Amino acid sequence: MLNKLSLSIIIPVYNTEKYLKACIDSILKQNINNYEIILIDDGSIDSSKTILNDYACKHEQIRVHYNNHSGVSKARNTGILSASGEYIMFLDSDDTLTDNSLLHILSLTDDKTDIIIGSKNIVKSNEIIKKELPDRIYSDTNQLTNIINYIDSSDDINWYPWGKLFKRDIIIKNNILFDETLVSCEDFKFFYSYLLYSNGIKTISFPIVNYQFLREGALTVKINYEHIKSNILSFTSTINQYSSIYDKNELKHFYKFTYKYLFHESLFIPELSKEQQNDLISILKENKKEFKKYLQGLQKLRYTLYQIVSWNKGIKLYYKIWKLFHSQEVIIRTNNNL
Repeated sequence: MLNKLSLSIIIPVYNTEKYLKACIDSILKQNINNYEIILIDDGSIDSSKTILNDYACKHEQIRVHYNNHSGVSKARNTGILSASGEYIMFLDSDDTLTDNSLLHILSLTDDKTDIIIGSKNIVKSNEIIKKELPDRIYSDTNQLTNIINYIDSSDDINWYPWGKLFKRDIIIKNNILFDETLVSCEDFKFFYSYLLYSNGIKTISFPIVNYQFLREGALTVKINYEHIKSNILSFTSTINQYSSIYDKNELKHFYKFTYKYLFHESLFIPELSKEQQNDLISILKENKKEFKKYLQGLQKLRYTLYQIVSWNKGIKLYYKIWKLFHSQEVIIRTNNNL
């Protein structure tokens, strides 16, 4: 490993002048040498470009690409396609790596592990909240079994690309890129597409990233119609991908997991026009058979959703979604049980 480039760290940048130096410095002070930092500026209008140029001139392991403002998926894909390392790690430009995190995560690589998923520290103002995953290896010969066991292993499972170590060969050979048509949840589709080709999953309790929670100007923006639509498209396309490989009976648990998050994302729907509501419903209709078959055991979720529906401004949309998957009798029975 010492004779070739071990790691490519890919960082999309957009108007993060306040955090950018700390992000890059947290990598440069790591005690490894055989790595590269690929920074992709996505059309910043603050001083981010100047900062990137200064660092690139001083450090030979830093490469900078400049995109027109095309979104985080395009930026990450630019980094993937230009990467040379055996492994790929993503980092957001407002976050930082923890001390010695690269040496630690690289020391855990082996031929039987295709992805290492690190824990994280959540930084809220002056408070740091540690979110630890279990130290565990998922090495069943069936990829789906590993994925399901991983989903069940913690209440803090996430699909964000940062804090994880991916094998570049798997990404390139299977053409696993971020969907540039999605404005949100593109990372869900990327992550679970990658897991389909991963023979071994390893989670570690060691925190890899200091995650800045809801910084000013962050890419985490107010949820709107386009975000909800993108979330639904990401979830449904991932389900279709899994359905093309595995028997539907094997996917019962994964469907429930995805369905839960689909509605979780929908809980923040603002007031939508009738046309927008119908558009979202039409997307769900295309996957009605996939979802409906696996909803029978979700009684607790039914209660929760109905309670939310009772006061949420999006009640009409919820009713349409509910009606799509359930008969009127189920809704009435649920109402009587509350």
